[in-house]
Amino acid sequence: MPAYHQLQTYKILEADQKVVIEKYTQVLKNVGCWNGDIQKHFDNFSWKIEDNGFVYTGIQKEWQRFKINDVEFCAAPHVLGWTPQGNPKLKSNYLELGLLFQSADLEEDFPSQIVYRKGLEEGFLKIMFEFAKLFPDSGIYLTDEVQDGEPWDGLLENDERKLWNFDMALISENFIKYYRIAPETHSENNVSGFKLFKYKEKWPS
Repeated sequence: MPAYHQLQTYKILEADQKVVIEKYTQVLKNVGCWNGDIQKHFDNFSWKIEDNGFVYTGIQKEWQRFKINDVEFCAAPHVLGWTPQGNPKLKSNYLELGLLFQSADLEEDFPSQIVYRKGLEEGFLKIMFEFAKLFPDSGIYLTDEVQDGEPWDGLLENDERKLWNFDMALISENFIKYYRIAPETHSENNVSGFKLFKYKEKWPS
């Protein structure tokens, strides 16, 4: 798989997993990342806990090109199930809901630079708000391949370094208690009732 970034959030499974998947497919449709090939993968959704405690769901990575605010991405939906068997720190089952992006589309002079191209912030924010509409009880994070999953691990482990290890995050009011004081590395802004945090060095001014 090519180097990737991703937007990701996590949803506790209090009901049928397919209810969560239906909301997630609505997010994908709302941002235009949907077609017949992606539909086929979602039709194969299954919840089977493997020996390692993970659930791979049957939804495979299907790379597609699409545009948001005239910015073109190569993206792929990503869904992974987490269970207490796989991670003893969990008390319930969760679904990790994500959208992968090929890093070469996002970074200036990839792979030598780690600065996002101008014009990407609005596109990412639009996707984040679509997630937030249907999944308001968690954070929505933009991470690179190294940071993948770190913010969530930070919550589970009460690890401040991991908690802030993201390039951008949209945090709702009912989740902001975990993000009271931003480190100097991150900017903080109020956007439509949410807190938006960004890793300063990676975003052009």
